Amino acid sequence: MRSKVENVPCFWCCSVRAGLYASSVGMLNLRCLTIVFDLDETIIVANIMRSFESRIKSLSRRMDVEDDPGRVAGMSAEVKCYIEDKELLKEFIDMDTVIDNVKIVGTQEEEVQPIGTQQRLLRTVIQLPERNAILTHINPEVRDTSVFVKLRPALEDLRSYLTAKGCKKIEVYVCTMAERDYALGIWRLLDQEANLISLNNISERVVCLKAGSKKSHVFRNGGCHPKMAMVIDDRLQVWDEKDQPRVHVVPAYAPYHAPQAEMANDVPVLCVARNVACNVRGGFFRIWWQGYYERLDLTGF
Repeated sequence: MRSKVENVPCFWCCSVRAGLYASSVGMLNLRCLTIVFDLDETIIVANIMRSFESRIKSLSRRMDVEDDPGRVAGMSAEVKCYIEDKELLKEFIDMDTVIDNVKIVGTQEEEVQPIGTQQRLLRTVIQLPERNAILTHINPEVRDTSVFVKLRPALEDLRSYLTAKGCKKIEVYVCTMAERDYALGIWRLLDQEANLISLNNISERVVCLKAGSKKSHVFRNGGCHPKMAMVIDDRLQVWDEKDQPRVHVVPAYAPYHAPQAEMANDVPVLCVARNVACNVRGGFFRIWWQGYYERLDLTGF
């Protein structure tokens, strides 16, 4: 641009973290924003045998000392759901099949796409659409890593929006306090064809932090600018205060404690999140392109 003072050519020069400029310019050119997902209690709930047993024991102890019949009935129903799913997981571990509604459901073999120098592995998976659940092994070679995963209703609607054919709308990151092997295993289960996060990017885009850390760390690696991102999480306080306005807080997913909660609203929780993402993206670029040239024209040197 030209200086309004002396009418000579001039240019802007800004110093930013390595990789941030290229990432941001690419997203602006594609009219693309970032969504950062939390996993547990936001889009899935997962249990292994140990966690099932722990939750059943904890609820049983609480029932023993509870005097309110209504609360006892609620906890009893919750325990029943845990026991049903625990038995399905045990059948899966022992026999690679489950009996669901008197039907025998067998496994499918899915190839685990390797990351970096990893070798290709086949993972056994059982899909239970009526339960909105998947059974699998986080590590296909270790049965102790077998897990029962409940998917939040309308997750497929949200995924369809993110992977719609045509212009790419969203770049996806995951930020969780879960163990890395678990997080990678769950994400590859949710994104089996690597449409949301490519295999080349999964190592840097699935960010695992220690318990008690602030999740705003995801914005410090140079590839994800906070002003071009929104977050979908069930907790607000795990983010730095300056980033909390970017967080779309969803109610914690509690399919055992409150199985009817997802159906209480006319629009499912993740459909609301999809609509928010659509509005945020549209509003960002409308303001950006409308205001960009106005601000540039008013800038003088």
